[in-house]
Amino acid sequence: MNTFSIILPSALIYIALVYWLIKYFKFASLWTEGKDFTSSANNRLTAIVKRILDFFLVFYLFIIIIWLPIMVVMALSQSVSPTWGIDIGAFASFKFDLKQIADIGFTGLRHPEISGKTTLNIDTSNLFAWYLFAITQLFSAIVAFYSVIQLRALILSFKNGLYFSQENARRIKKLGFILIIWNLLNPLVQYFGWGAVIKSISFTSPVLNLYPAFQLNIGALFIGVMLIILSKILQEASMISQEQELTI
Repeated sequence: MNTFSIILPSALIYIALVYWLIKYFKFASLWTEGKDFTSSANNRLTAIVKRILDFFLVFYLFIIIIWLPIMVVMALSQSVSPTWGIDIGAFASFKFDLKQIADIGFTGLRHPEISGKTTLNIDTSNLFAWYLFAITQLFSAIVAFYSVIQLRALILSFKNGLYFSQENARRIKKLGFILIIWNLLNPLVQYFGWGAVIKSISFTSPVLNLYPAFQLNIGALFIGVMLIILSKILQEASMISQEQELTI
């Protein structure tokens, strides 16, 4: 009864907060734009892309809204269930030392070790691992939601014939910075955050060893830089277009 008396007011406050955020940031206006697509082939393609982005917009907004209640429910369940646990993926380095296994033969290896980096699926009751997973997933959804908003605004701008505009350049620049910042922060979370989880796992045999892992996504960083360069080109194109309009 005490738990229910706490959860119910909290849920009502949370619903009111979500409603206020939706009204304050005018999320409803996102769906009122771009409804006048004509039947031309180009606009049909634009409409399809817009509908796909609409779906992801709703999907990520839904994830953001329900994720906090899920965190609360999971926190309450772990306090009352002695068998509580969660299956999550943790990025880590690993090394198999085959020399530690008795009566094993191998061919094709110069050194009897196998190592690498991968995402390990672990079933753990580590609360730090759960909260780290929950927070990283929440921020991932927020970043994805914001990125979809920018992409959708670009599509609507293209639909209206505004290809070379300062606003489009700013949107592409934002996407580039998001891509760069996310792919710089994510390896740090992998190494220090998930590394702490990996360090808490130990084995009685030295056959398998796990270590924190750090890996940069060079391809994503390159794409982010290219998007920023593209935004600069669009800014210059927009300025040239404006000068030509003034000249005419």
